Amino acid sequence: MNLAETCHFINLIPPLSDSNGEVTSAWSMEQWDHVTIIVQFGATDADAGTITVQKCTDLAAGTTVDFAFQYYAEETDAGDVLDAAPTRVTAATGIDCAPAGVNNIMYVIEIDACELGQAYPCLRMTYTTPNGATLISALAILSGGRDTRSASPTVLS
Repeated sequence: MNLAETCHFINLIPPLSDSNGEVTSAWSMEQWDHVTIIVQFGATDADAGTITVQKCTDLAAGTTVDFAFQYYAEETDAGDVLDAAPTRVTAATGIDCAPAGVNNIMYVIEIDACELGQAYPCLRMTYTTPNGATLISALAILSGGRDTRSASPTVLS
């Protein structure tokens, strides 16, 4: 499978040392069936923060709603085996990241566009303030597109 030609990639959080938290830009799911969000942590603080996903009414994120989603975790330092089954979070709690300062871990969030409802065609991810500096990056991979090609149209504007 050639992901560059069948999917669309969004660099949600370029790799950075973060102690303030992040709110990504909203993106449209109108032309896509699914999104996989991969969040990676390098060196983490003992409390690395919380990840939530919000559905939005538009790209300006005028109205946002936290919602429940499924994710897989790899919480072993430099491991490569995701959970055997997904964990479902509640909208309010999101993912409590990095158990006790474990470094080099990742979370894979899976969301189908049909979970959003017609009034909320867009998504964004939030990462709450960790207790201390944490290395983080996040990438969204949109799949099941109606216009798939190597230079698919932007979903950010």
